[in-house]
Amino acid sequence: ARDEEQRQAYEDLMDESFHEDENAPLSTEAKFYQLNAQYTKYLCTAKPEKAHDAMTTAIELLDREDPEKKRYLTKYISALNNLYVIQKELGLPDKALETLRKLRNVPVASLTHKAEHFMRSYILELDLHISTANFSTAIKDIGVIEQDYQNFKKYIDKSSRLAFFYNFSYLYFGAGRFDRALIWNNLLLNDHDLSIREDIHCFGRILNLIIHYEIGNDDLLEYAVKSTYRFLYKRKRLFKVEGVILDFLKRYPNWVDRQQILSGFSDLHRKLLVFKNDDFEKYAFEYFDFISWLESKIEKEEFEVVKKRNMNT
Repeated sequence: ARDEEQRQAYEDLMDESFHEDENAPLSTEAKFYQLNAQYTKYLCTAKPEKAHDAMTTAIELLDREDPEKKRYLTKYISALNNLYVIQKELGLPDKALETLRKLRNVPVASLTHKAEHFMRSYILELDLHISTANFSTAIKDIGVIEQDYQNFKKYIDKSSRLAFFYNFSYLYFGAGRFDRALIWNNLLLNDHDLSIREDIHCFGRILNLIIHYEIGNDDLLEYAVKSTYRFLYKRKRLFKVEGVILDFLKRYPNWVDRQQILSGFSDLHRKLLVFKNDDFEKYAFEYFDFISWLESKIEKEEFEVVKKRNMNT
């Protein structure tokens, strides 16, 4: 939810959906969908603790009703994925790692399920490396994951594939491998179907701008900023965070004095700090750590170093 009106829309939708008799018998599948809907509502309305409780209950339900993980395998994998997401948001890395290991141990048989299992578990692993700023360590073994992706890609759903592209790009960016980051991000940008994972499409374009900035492609950057602004504005996806960053980048190509650029970074950093704890704006920082990136520019340090330091403060 981007504002109070959207948050209220989620609340109203859920209120309308659960007017039935709460004591009526429900199938296991129906109970799961009810809990999954509650998880989604709480996730989208900035109530992570309640989202965690809902998904934990959903997993307990499937563990109890399908201990061999045959009937509800896909739902179980999805539920573990959702639990990881909320554990990471709540700052529970040990619990998130435990969930990731549990996901890896789920028995799979068919090729389609193996592909889905591969994508979900590795997307989470890449995400965990990103959230803990272990960029350099992660890319040492990334070749194996890239090869497995090539083997499974035709069986992988588009949502997972786009998340995979974005996480790969972010990892390479964090390790300072901007050439590889651009290759993976271009795979995301070249997908023109915006009906799935619009959030990743939006932040993929923001990351694209930052990669071009790091490489020094000023001519491309000026065009890309205008294109990205139009893209975000048309879809009404513009966080205040994104708007502030785009305004800065629109000015950058006209700046030639290095001190003026550093001053601009400091001004942008100050503006973004205001949004860090905002209920609606804070989620922009889940996609990319803008604060650490700016501090790395201001302090002339590696992004990975600054991000790790900020995790401990």
